[in-house]
Parts: sequence; C-alpha cells; structure tokens
Amino acid sequence: MPPMTFRIADSSDATALAALAEETFRDTYEGESDPANLEAFVGDTFGEAHQRAELLDPNTLTIVGEIDGRLQCYAQLQLTASPPPEVDPTAVRLWRFYVRAPHHGRGVAQALMQEVTGAAQRAGTRVVWLGVWADNARAIAFYRKCGFIDVGTHDCHLGTEMQHDRVMILRLDAAGHVPPRR
Repeated sequence: MPPMTFRIADSSDATALAALAEETFRDTYEGESDPANLEAFVGDTFGEAHQRAELLDPNTLTIVGEIDGRLQCYAQLQLTASPPPEVDPTAVRLWRFYVRAPHHGRGVAQALMQEVTGAAQRAGTRVVWLGVWADNARAIAFYRKCGFIDVGTHDCHLGTEMQHDRVMILRLDAAGHVPPRR
C-alpha cells in the first residue's frame, strides 16, 4: 500500500471531505441512531457547502490523510471552541476524528493523532479536549490508548435524540507530545 500523507485541507477539498465525512459518520453511527435523525444530521452537517464553510473558517483546522490523492481520514480542531467547565479554558477542541474502515487497526489513526497533537501545540495549547459518544467503546479505548483521560460528561443532540458524550482531555508537553504516564 502506498504511504499515507497528511496535510492541512483547504476549500478545494470540500467535495472530497463531504463524501469522506458522510461515509465515516455513517459507518460509525448507522444502526445506532434513529434513521430519520441520522439522515437529518448528515444532511445538515456533511454537505459540500457546509464543509467548504468549515474549511474557510479560520478557527477550524482540518487535517486530512490521503493515499494517491484520495482522502482516507480526517480530523478537525476547533481553535476557539469553549470547553466545558472541567476543561482548561485554553484547550483546543478535537471536533471530529474519522478514519475509513479499511484502515482501522493499521496505525493510521495513531499517525493522524500525531498530526493533531502537533497542530494543537503549534496553535499554542497544551491541552486538547473532545466529546466522544458514551456508547462508542472502540473510540473511547483508542483515545485512552493515546493518553486522553476522562473528566466528565456532556449532553449532545443527534436530531431529536439526546445523547451523552464522555469529555476527555489530553495534556501535551512543550513539544506537543504526550508526557509519559506516571
């Protein structure tokens, strides 16, 4: 398999990112949520125009991984998102983090996370926070493996469904790396 390359996405990636975002979201949540709510959310969140707007937003940073010019994974950082009270107010939010299913378990997610932590450090933070659906055990295990710790919960909506997320944080050292656990 050719190597994965990572870069910061720009507005020319809107069409490909919209397709990747919808595919990976559906792979993760289809069958877990009410179909009508899922469809409404996907339609509102992952269209090309919406993705283009996010890519043009100076407070959102989108990192993509590609092989032979085809997007395989992406992560989005929100540089100015207000964290919940239990999180350092200077923290950057890891808003989205998705990898195409054929790359699960192949080190792609770890490589993407390294790109995320480097970008967070360059943005001037030493803390990354995220909300992950409380029923997504695979994602929670991955984030723990990366050094995130659970600090609380918050509610979120998927259409008319109230869902619960685990709030997790990752502390970085001055070089943007995860300090060793003691």
